[in-house]
Amino acid sequence: IHAYLTDAGSQIPLKEWQAQLQPNELREAPVALAAMITGALRLPPLAVAASVNAAAFADFAKGVGLLERNATDEAIPVLENAVKADPDSPLTYARLAEAQMLKYSSTSDVTWLGQAILSLGDARRRNPDLAQVLLVSGIVDQYRGSYETAEADLHRALEIEPQNGDVWRRLGQVYQNNNRFRDAIPAYEEAIQFQPGYFKHYQALCDVLSVEGNYEAAVRQCTKMIVLSPDLWE
Repeated sequence: IHAYLTDAGSQIPLKEWQAQLQPNELREAPVALAAMITGALRLPPLAVAASVNAAAFADFAKGVGLLERNATDEAIPVLENAVKADPDSPLTYARLAEAQMLKYSSTSDVTWLGQAILSLGDARRRNPDLAQVLLVSGIVDQYRGSYETAEADLHRALEIEPQNGDVWRRLGQVYQNNNRFRDAIPAYEEAIQFQPGYFKHYQALCDVLSVEGNYEAAVRQCTKMIVLSPDLWE
């Protein structure tokens, strides 16, 4: 399937989407095509909620929990099992891609980047207009240095889930990588507001304050991080 969304008046192409589907995967096409349109035109996403089936849920939940604590080596095989148990869900592929990107960030092994891009493609083929899929897309673009594209994906994710702390933190990291420190700090603060019990938000805010030389404020944030995660070596 190769689909184009074109402005009828100007004939300017707005969006392009293509995928190769097996016969048993054709049922995924309507949702993916609709999501392409809602994402391109910034319309409310489909009311159909993405889910994970019962067979995959235990592995999916365990994998996400491991991923949130940076236990990448343990998370990847568990999330691979979730993908096998529910190959129709965009969420299983998106979380696997996120784990593979975390592995890439810690090893710089481009093999993991390639695997993450493939997993992200599988997620997009099922529904490209989900906050979790857009988050991973933003992560991939961030590591490629495509900050404007990453920012666009993350802003769209926040239109869908404005209280998603992970998206706010990632947006702050994109700003920080692009030397926009004054934009990064409020993004991290939004992440903390919506998810005050998660250590990574304080870690990110501590980092940007340290880069700015505001060490006293940075120490306060790192101290909160340690209180929330005293058992993690980081």
